[in-house]
Amino acid sequence: MIDRDTETSLRYLREVIRSGKTEIIPSSAQAVLNSLANSKCCRDPGLQDALINLLKFVDHHVDVQSTSKLDQPEGMRLVDELQKELLSSRSRPQPEESISSYEVEEPDEGIGSTVSNASTGPDPGLDELLTQLNLRQVAKFEPKFPEMNGESEEEDGGVLTEERKEERAEKHGQKTCEEEVETLPDGTEVRRKKTRTVNMSQSSRQVTISTRGGGVPCVSRRFIDGNHSMNDDTDFETTDFFTSPLSRMKRDRANFLNPEQSIGFESTSSEPGQSQKTKTVEATSEVTQSVAQKTQKNGRVLAENAAHKIDTTELNARQIDTFKGKQLTDRKGDGTYEEATIFRGGLPGIERTPADSPVKKHVVEYIQTFDTKKDPNADEFLRGTTLATYVRLNDSLRLHEEQFRKKLTFEFSSSGISTTQSDFSNLAELLQSCADLSRIRLPKKFQDYEQKAITYPERKYIGAPKSVLECLDVTDYLVLKDREAAIRPSEIRGGPIDALIVFATQASGSLLYQEAFLSTYRTFASSHDLLQKLTHRYVYMALSSEPASQKAARLTFSVIVRVVDELCTVEINKELVAIVTNFVYRLIRDGNFQLARLLRTRLIERIESSAVVRQPTVYMDRLKKGETLLDFRSATIAQQLTLLDQRLFQAIEPAELLWWAEAQDEKRCPNLVAFTEQFNKMSYWVRTVVLTPKEHKERERYMNKFVKIMKQLRRLGNFNAYLAILSALDSGPVRRLEWGKMATEQLKEHAVIMDSSGSFKIYRTALVETAPPCIPYVGLVLQDLTFVHVGNVNYLHAEAVKGRTDLLNFGKRWQQFAILDSIRKLKRWNYSFTRDDRIIAAFKCFTSLTEDETWELSEMIKPRQRRNP
Repeated sequence: MIDRDTETSLRYLREVIRSGKTEIIPSSAQAVLNSLANSKCCRDPGLQDALINLLKFVDHHVDVQSTSKLDQPEGMRLVDELQKELLSSRSRPQPEESISSYEVEEPDEGIGSTVSNASTGPDPGLDELLTQLNLRQVAKFEPKFPEMNGESEEEDGGVLTEERKEERAEKHGQKTCEEEVETLPDGTEVRRKKTRTVNMSQSSRQVTISTRGGGVPCVSRRFIDGNHSMNDDTDFETTDFFTSPLSRMKRDRANFLNPEQSIGFESTSSEPGQSQKTKTVEATSEVTQSVAQKTQKNGRVLAENAAHKIDTTELNARQIDTFKGKQLTDRKGDGTYEEATIFRGGLPGIERTPADSPVKKHVVEYIQTFDTKKDPNADEFLRGTTLATYVRLNDSLRLHEEQFRKKLTFEFSSSGISTTQSDFSNLAELLQSCADLSRIRLPKKFQDYEQKAITYPERKYIGAPKSVLECLDVTDYLVLKDREAAIRPSEIRGGPIDALIVFATQASGSLLYQEAFLSTYRTFASSHDLLQKLTHRYVYMALSSEPASQKAARLTFSVIVRVVDELCTVEINKELVAIVTNFVYRLIRDGNFQLARLLRTRLIERIESSAVVRQPTVYMDRLKKGETLLDFRSATIAQQLTLLDQRLFQAIEPAELLWWAEAQDEKRCPNLVAFTEQFNKMSYWVRTVVLTPKEHKERERYMNKFVKIMKQLRRLGNFNAYLAILSALDSGPVRRLEWGKMATEQLKEHAVIMDSSGSFKIYRTALVETAPPCIPYVGLVLQDLTFVHVGNVNYLHAEAVKGRTDLLNFGKRWQQFAILDSIRKLKRWNYSFTRDDRIIAAFKCFTSLTEDETWELSEMIKPRQRRNP
């Protein structure tokens, strides 16, 4: 008999194939794999073959560029074959199932811990494991909106009022289910099942708690109290959730999962025999906090901002105990724990408009907007000022951190479980010493790097001489910083490429090194080659039953998932997809349905997200007759310009910055090109708007308007649009005209920020001191990455490493990582503004005159003076 989920997913896939909807076939087949992941028949070879054949058929349509016609009869036949194998697998003897343990982690600095397989004492259980998870605390959300100075540039005097509105709510749901399955001597199964569910919801003034199950009728209690307190005797704390960090979650979990409070039962059968008892726990939490602020003057709205933060957690865990009579003979368990924070502008439910379709033009023009020529002391500035600035920026952003996502996938058995804390090191210290080769420890072993085709090793080859990819510990192959104290694993200076890959999957490695490796590996290996090497390492380690090899396999799989998660659109092709899908088939063949399900899900999600075509912006509103840009407040215009920049900035992949710095290849950097094109278009649009009016008074009004908009953009931390307008107002065609004293003096003050002396020290300081959200001037980031690339060799100098020429210079990668990591952190933040299509319509898609046309207009306004002969 097929379980209900599997039967439903097969029926749905059959209907998708029949209808020929190739765009949803991959996700439909994924539903089948998901339903089979927890099946007891996952070790059946016939079932594995049928599933692999079906997935191979489906994966012809995984590639978004695939145009092959769907063979409907063949697809239906493969579905029928899988269904047949499912029905017959129940009667076939199953191979002995090994207990595997794995972990997959999406970490962030200082967040949580990982779950690994190590002994913590006899007979651990689900409750013991869950108590070791470090559930985060949710504090009261206090967004910082742009400050109002109490003055409106459009009007003087009047009464200024501010209104603040807060809506806060939380929901918690907890469910325990216990099921006992006893197998009688005649093969009959007796099942007993009990569940208990507790749901709690709390808004700013109301709390509702509902309980059902456990042999009692449904009970619902509601509490309303202006002081947000509850005087009833409940399991929940009686303090205001939003005035202090959340400590209740840990207490709820402890109370709910306490064995004394769980719904327990004993076998009522007098027949001796084997039985199993399954306990599942589902716990979900959602905390939504919305804050809105409105500033008015004389009844006119000057500013209206809103922001909300959603904190969610989801826990799913299962424990299976096997008894012989009343004696516990085995215990297994698995589950996932995931937590996430999302910070968004506007009120919940507001959808973002897709970004404009990128137009490929000149990144070079964007970078050369300001004087970015390399001076004789550029190298010293880079080491003494530039990199130190990025380290300070990272530290500053960490203090304002509002968003992260962490996911742990774990399994445990009677052998035990434990938690380990992630290792972090000082990036500033690493950067200070990365150029000093006088104090390094050379490798004890050397390995010539050769690019070879990777093939999966077989079990019989485990005893053969190992390659670097098959080593458990590659420390002896690496160039390390030489210190009197013990060498810390993150102080990697270089080594063979294969050794650097292995160290990212090594238990003794550090999370900081792994993050640097994943951010910069494209400078020495393609994603295609890296995935080949990682899958080779996983298969080799998984073939061994040694605990150390099994742990290396788990860590390697974790890195594989990270690589797939962070693939760029231009990297996804048939060859790369084939590497991942073939590895998925291998996992299924080995009975690792859980890992196969996880990896294939991530691959499909990444392909589908890369296939999304950005639609042109549709303007819902139009300007009123006679309405111009001057009719809108400068602060509101700045907000809308920032929203347009934000969408394009969020789309930039860190790899695009590296690729452009190395090869200036705009075809591989579509999102970067779109962002820089927006800057160039905005700059020429400002010049056009200022120069087009025929009357000097009108031109003066636009000039002053843009100076005020710049002031608001600086306050918002949008340096990109700020500098786009600055470059326009300070351009030759505009600067040569006569302007009022106030506008001229203010423009000079703004221009100071891009003083190129000291490697743009003033701008860098302003960037570090700006609280997020923030949009940087990416042109300087590209220049810094270019300096790092040109000023550092890819491989360590042969004379410093005993003549070796194959030792990659990872000190260069540390510098690149310091720059890229700050951009990654900035991309996590969103502005708390809502879109206003009327104002965006006033931008007229940034339609502008050309460079020559702006000069012609300027010379018509103020003709050039002819010199006397």
